[in-house]
Amino acid sequence: MRLRNLLLAILLFTSCQLNESISIDLPPQSPKFVLEAILKPGMPMELTFIESSMMNDTVHSNYVKGANAFFVLDSDTIVLNNQQYTRSEDNVTINYTSKKLLPNREVGSIKLSVRKNTDTLSSETHFIKPITIKDCRVSGLDVATTINNIYESNDRLFKIEVYIYLEKKRKAKHYQIYNLSKDSSPELTLNLKLGDVKRDSLKVVATHISHEHYEYIYSYTRALDAYYNLFTVPTPIKTNIKGGVGVFSVVTQDKRGFRSVYP
Repeated sequence: MRLRNLLLAILLFTSCQLNESISIDLPPQSPKFVLEAILKPGMPMELTFIESSMMNDTVHSNYVKGANAFFVLDSDTIVLNNQQYTRSEDNVTINYTSKKLLPNREVGSIKLSVRKNTDTLSSETHFIKPITIKDCRVSGLDVATTINNIYESNDRLFKIEVYIYLEKKRKAKHYQIYNLSKDSSPELTLNLKLGDVKRDSLKVVATHISHEHYEYIYSYTRALDAYYNLFTVPTPIKTNIKGGVGVFSVVTQDKRGFRSVYP
């Protein structure tokens, strides 16, 4: 915060004295462990573990090797292998995985532990209710996805992702998160505005997410905005990873793919 206030003061100062040049040496950012483990029922249990110094450092992130990573579910310990690959369905890079599939449950919890040298990252999350798309309508650049409201007020947290395709090639992706804790309607409608991109088909992914997952996405987005925009109030990233930054969560999903021509 002090650095941002300093930069703001300098910008105000230089706006009045355009003939002066000022050189600023910014302090280096210390690297942090970043861990994201988003588990889905019926899918392999896996995670992404990196060491990164900057919010925009994704491309140059250091994928951490040689860590001891495992999940604990009931009395079972699921050890993860250090194997890096990119998932084709969402382009997410994974570097720790197992052949064990996450069971389909609505209650209970699962623990996570990752150890690298003298550092330990740990977390615990819970299973959540499923999600079912009842209807999905597209009109131009507007997508409306309807789901049944089977959730308690503090559990009505969702994410919609829409993938845009043209001639079987992915052209764009749009997403939005929703907090519908005050909506007790029998059906919930999640609206999303798409970009002006030519397409011939869409894939809509509706995801039910945990409170920790929602807070992580929201705070990360705000922090990223503040990183690039000096006049945006910075927001600390809310994480449920002890010993690092990131999120550990179980999600449930439903998908719809269909032909949709635009313009």
